[in-house]
Amino acid sequence: MDDLLLGISKLFKKCGIRCINMDDIAREICIPKKTLRQSFDNKNEVLGAVVQFELRTELRELEDISNSIANAIDQIIAISNYLGNKVFNSNQILVHDLKKYHPSIWEAFRSQRELQIQSLVNRNLQMGIRQGLYHENIKTENFIVSYLLRLHFIDYEVYHKRTNEKYSESYDTLFLYHVYSIDSDSRIKYLQQRYRQKNIYNVLNIKNIAY
Repeated sequence: MDDLLLGISKLFKKCGIRCINMDDIAREICIPKKTLRQSFDNKNEVLGAVVQFELRTELRELEDISNSIANAIDQIIAISNYLGNKVFNSNQILVHDLKKYHPSIWEAFRSQRELQIQSLVNRNLQMGIRQGLYHENIKTENFIVSYLLRLHFIDYEVYHKRTNEKYSESYDTLFLYHVYSIDSDSRIKYLQQRYRQKNIYNVLNIKNIAY
């Protein structure tokens, strides 16, 4: 089933949602119409299944990132870079169609995605506290809400119209600001060492910290 949903997902991303019907899906994915109808009654069901498939895929990839990085700072930055690239590479026509013509599916996708990200960020905060990188008295709920707000604030369509700056660099900077706001003193030295070649200290206003 996942192979089928992957193929349909690629089709939607390539052609959009509105102009594709069930016959188009069967033809382009090279499966009998009857087989497709046995799994889905209509395109709306197909779209819902594709959205759930995309959520599972994203969660699996985020979990892989989290499990492969032991340092909380590196982990939250890697997670943020991944999410930033997802925004940057997203098909804006597809997003528009989902929001306008399939609002219930879009809202379900958005809320489930937020819960997934919220869980990952909360685990990162707890790990950072244990590692002595984040303040013990950090208000985790407030931070998570702020993180999600920043994630929604960066919309590629809006961003593209307002600046010629490289998107990835801007996203790095934004979330380094976020890390700077929660980390303990040990974080400052680590950030300087980790990002020494990126000239981010001036942006973060980190000055004259001894190595």
